[in-house]
Amino acid sequence: GAEVNAELFRVCSECGQLDRKASANSRYDHRPWCSLREAPEEDSRSIALSRTLRTEGLLLRLPPLASLGSGFALPSLAAAIKLGLREHIGGAPDHLSLEVVVDPVLGDGTDNRDALLLHDLVPGGTGYLGELADAATLRTILLHAYELVRDCGCAGSGRLACHKCLLPFAAFGQTHLVSRAEAEKQLKDVLVAGSQAEVEPDGGPGWEVTEVAPIDFDRESRMEQKFRAVLKERLRVLGATVKAVPQTAGERWEIAIGGGRTWTLEPQVIVGSCQPDFLLRCSDPSVPPAAIFCDGQRYHASSEHNRLADDAEKRQTLRELGMLVLAFSWVDLDGVEPAEPPWLDESAARIVMGQPGMKLRPAHVDLMRGGPMDLLVAWIQAPDPEGLKAVGRALPFLLAVRAQQRGALGDGAGLGAAALRLLDGANLPDGDSSAWAWGTGSVVLLVRSIPSTVETEVALVLDDGPSAVGTGIKEPWQTWLRLSNLLGLRPAGTQITVRSLLAASPAASLAPAPTATVGAGDGTAGGAWREVIGQSTPDERGFVELLARADVPVPEYGPEVDGIPLGPSWPDRKITVDVDLADAERRELVRRGWTVVAMDVDAVRNALKGPES
Repeated sequence: GAEVNAELFRVCSECGQLDRKASANSRYDHRPWCSLREAPEEDSRSIALSRTLRTEGLLLRLPPLASLGSGFALPSLAAAIKLGLREHIGGAPDHLSLEVVVDPVLGDGTDNRDALLLHDLVPGGTGYLGELADAATLRTILLHAYELVRDCGCAGSGRLACHKCLLPFAAFGQTHLVSRAEAEKQLKDVLVAGSQAEVEPDGGPGWEVTEVAPIDFDRESRMEQKFRAVLKERLRVLGATVKAVPQTAGERWEIAIGGGRTWTLEPQVIVGSCQPDFLLRCSDPSVPPAAIFCDGQRYHASSEHNRLADDAEKRQTLRELGMLVLAFSWVDLDGVEPAEPPWLDESAARIVMGQPGMKLRPAHVDLMRGGPMDLLVAWIQAPDPEGLKAVGRALPFLLAVRAQQRGALGDGAGLGAAALRLLDGANLPDGDSSAWAWGTGSVVLLVRSIPSTVETEVALVLDDGPSAVGTGIKEPWQTWLRLSNLLGLRPAGTQITVRSLLAASPAASLAPAPTATVGAGDGTAGGAWREVIGQSTPDERGFVELLARADVPVPEYGPEVDGIPLGPSWPDRKITVDVDLADAERRELVRRGWTVVAMDVDAVRNALKGPES
């Protein structure tokens, strides 16, 4: 089923002589007896020639989806195996060849996978491959190859590979696809049989040998590769250019797309105490980074592996840093069109779009209908932080029509505690502020309006208790992830959490954190920060409070540069935070020597430290 580019031979349709020049007939392109020698126009056919070689071969099965989303995987692995053969033989394995083939499995074809066919170039074979068919011998060869690429001196040099490791064994025309880091990753996966264990040295326990080839595997364990493959195809359709740079943790992508922006997608970057599967960063400092998680239900929301509380806690920390957090489940990558959200009401959407304070557009409603991949691709194509804030602000009103419960809550009542009671089957109590709730199964979204404003407080809570996770968690969990993606850039007053975290402090409310914790007592620093926080808008307040807890000097709020009003700024160092600057204003500030940083605590801290950091 693979497509390849093959050179065809153009020959005369009558005598079969090779036609050496297209679009012109020559008598020398025919046999002497051919009636077309003197014809005014050529009559040729394009054919493919093949040959059959009967020899010996050894099929090397690869881990499922080994090459998915990466053009470096198979060329690098093939070159590494040739490197191992050279060490084993004591010379170049010129009489052996490696081909990438399909390993067919009985069924509908969906279980077929890539494999490497190691075959003898000598007709009938030399008998050498009989030795390699021994599991212990083959493992020794692969282990030597792994150690050589792991310890090669080109590691960390910025080169994909070098003449001491893989380059001499790259297939013709594939030197640009051979990577030492990718070969190390693929060989390790083969040697540990897809587990998370470390590679055992020679003389270790080795492989478990079975009589029946294992074909069953957990697709969710390969979600990151599936994510790459789906995203690469979506970017290709948009005309984006993706440059892949192999690393031990996976490929780093450099993405170029229209609009003058470039992006970097890097795997396994540690951000604070969290390590997203991918971190997406834009060359435009005003665009917040995006932390991307690929969540398999088995490894995140099952009785065997219940990581929901840890997921909620760490991702909330990233949101507080001003980052966009996106979570994908397998259903978001399997090519099935996302179902219409059960909470989305079209009539409510039209009403909310008509409200001037909401700033909601039809394109934003389309993002709500789609899945996280639609949101991510739209973000790369045209990042719109304000648009996603509008989505998060409007979403509670869009589901109000579909809400199963309506009532009121007291202004001081803990929204999280009320959401827990709803999960347990209780009704909304009486109170001063209108409230409504929508839920399905073991997930609930509770909303409380803020009097005299168009703002709301929101608590999105998933039941992560043993009984809930044990049965029927899949759809509520996916709904929780989908709503989390849309609510991620809401201003303060948003809690995305799970039962176990709320149960630890059920009375916690969603009111902004008290500023009394900032600074020391009523000292100068604490008082100055409280003044700055008081000057900030509701959209900016959460970020300014994070700044107050970071080790940075107290900024000025609201200075002007040539008529351009600024947010939190340090005029003596010409540093300002981009809270709502137009492109022209941003360019003018940079021209005047100012450093404009995004609403990101780490970015502000690094800018204030100066270039020496």
